[in-house]
Amino acid sequence: MKYFIPIILLCISYNGFSQEKEDYTFGKISQKDYELTIYERDSTANAVYLYEKGKTTFIQTSNSIVISTKYYAKIKIFNKEAFDVATVEIPIYNNKDNSEKVRDIKAITHNGMQKMYLSKDNIFTDKINDNWSNVKFTMPNLKESSIIEYEYTLESPFKFNFKGWEFQTDIPKIKSKFYALIPGNYVYNRRLMGFQELSENESKIKKRCFSISGIAGEADCEELTYAMENVPAFIEEDYMTSKENYLSAIKFELSEFRGFDGINHQYTETWKSVDKEFKSDKNIGRQLRKVDYLEKRIPEAFLTGTNDLNKAKKIYAFIKAHFTWNNKIRLFREVDVKEAFSNKMGNSTEINIALINALNAAGFNAEIALLSRRDYGLPTKLYPVMTDFNYAIAKVTIDGKSYLLDATRKTMPFGMLPFNLLNSYARVMNFKKGSYWVDIKPNKNNRVLMTMDLKIDENGNFNGSIKKSYSGYRAFDKRIQIIESSEDDYLEEIENDDKIIVNDYKNLNLDGEENNLKEEFDITIESNLNENIMIINPFILSKISKNPFQLKERTYPIDFGYPRTFIYSLRLQTPEGYSIKSLPESTAFKLPNTGGNYIFSIQKKANDIVMMYKFVIGKSYFIPEEYPYLKEFYAQIIKTQNSLITLEKI
Repeated sequence: MKYFIPIILLCISYNGFSQEKEDYTFGKISQKDYELTIYERDSTANAVYLYEKGKTTFIQTSNSIVISTKYYAKIKIFNKEAFDVATVEIPIYNNKDNSEKVRDIKAITHNGMQKMYLSKDNIFTDKINDNWSNVKFTMPNLKESSIIEYEYTLESPFKFNFKGWEFQTDIPKIKSKFYALIPGNYVYNRRLMGFQELSENESKIKKRCFSISGIAGEADCEELTYAMENVPAFIEEDYMTSKENYLSAIKFELSEFRGFDGINHQYTETWKSVDKEFKSDKNIGRQLRKVDYLEKRIPEAFLTGTNDLNKAKKIYAFIKAHFTWNNKIRLFREVDVKEAFSNKMGNSTEINIALINALNAAGFNAEIALLSRRDYGLPTKLYPVMTDFNYAIAKVTIDGKSYLLDATRKTMPFGMLPFNLLNSYARVMNFKKGSYWVDIKPNKNNRVLMTMDLKIDENGNFNGSIKKSYSGYRAFDKRIQIIESSEDDYLEEIENDDKIIVNDYKNLNLDGEENNLKEEFDITIESNLNENIMIINPFILSKISKNPFQLKERTYPIDFGYPRTFIYSLRLQTPEGYSIKSLPESTAFKLPNTGGNYIFSIQKKANDIVMMYKFVIGKSYFIPEEYPYLKEFYAQIIKTQNSLITLEKI
């Protein structure tokens, strides 16, 4: 999957101060900048970065080395919709021993030839929690067509806090540039994220540029320049995972520190060393050795039997029933399986490690798998970055087939993962043979079947029945919706959303997550169609009214999470004394690459109208190049669903 592109540059070794010349003059605005009234590449943009730059250097202070990043931005505001960009927040980190600092804040608002400088009295620091604060200011005298520019220096004593540079935000940028001078003592891995191309990508060596007072030895430096031009705004849209997967950025992670004393410190590990570390880790490896503890507490009948799949399902059901999830997600801390089992309540990792131990007690080969939730980002496969992971699940192989399991949701069927865990792949931690990647493949059978049998009475109202059947993720979502609300609240929501009156309701298999969930409604729809001419939209319920894809171009993938099918059938009995004057035309169309299809069929049978449509999204993941087809696909569906039936009084 094309989430990021690794860029391999020479990482050698620098002098605490850069001699690079600035390519901007603070406080100077060109006539061209003043005259700009619209950004031609994106006429919808409310503002545009005229120029942005960051410069990172490593500087020796009296008692430490600080990473100093000077930031500069010049932004043209086109209208008041962009006024929020004039409020700047700079997050700073601290621990009990040290803190980051923001220095030399300068800011000007330009309105024609008039300049308004930011007062120091208008710079504030807000504490967020024990480790984070925000240095915050708002540009003065802001107007439509203002140009704002500001700069500041962020100094960090934490060598792990050199994170890199974000080229892309929700505002377009004409140019964004990043310069860094990194001593050879500090070796960083780096990744280029997103889909935009670099306009500048330069790496060169600066000799003998870094030394520490009182310590013999000098280091060369790596001098880096990265830039992007005409960077489009990143606009979030439906059907995507975390935007962190797609924003164009250069990410750095400290791999090694080479001391002048000859001692090297490795920070980026291999998977082999990670496996070794987690084998004895108190929150992972040691918790996976509670097999005997679980074996003594599982009903013996669940541990025996000849059908392995049924046996595994019983154990899975036992763990789900025994535990109540406390809604906490913990991975590398606060994991105690025995205590959680005793309390019948635990966090996500405690419950799933208990499941792994229980399966292994029954003779299965169950392993722990680490992943990242959809809203958190995607782990890199280039090298171990354990902070990329934030969730643990179980993997078990039965009769040659692998199953990924999460036991935190009581209504989740065996072999399915919650939607927010459908995030491409996971790392299975096998402490004997070595860890490995496994793809997360969503369940394919996710269907809603809706059958309506309605009759139009003499008053123009619709009366009749609706039957619905749900499978896969559609069943899971609907079960949660029903269980988490009272029946009255659930039906009231349906009546308000669909503008119907529910006269009677029942459901089947609400507690049977392995089976399809079914619902039956007796309904009335008040429409007052009693006229000489009745014009009816046959898509009485479940109509797609808005295209979820509105962008001119989408540069990141479309991720539905899972394939899905919706089948809608309608039998409509027309009232006595009316004839069917006109019907919409039947039609069918499809997406390329087996992406999906749509079938709409309508016909007259005696004095009844029989209609059916089938809507299929055939795969969960679409590349950006397929976006225009999806956009047009939904546009055609909406056009079809605006079709009308005409009845005429005889």
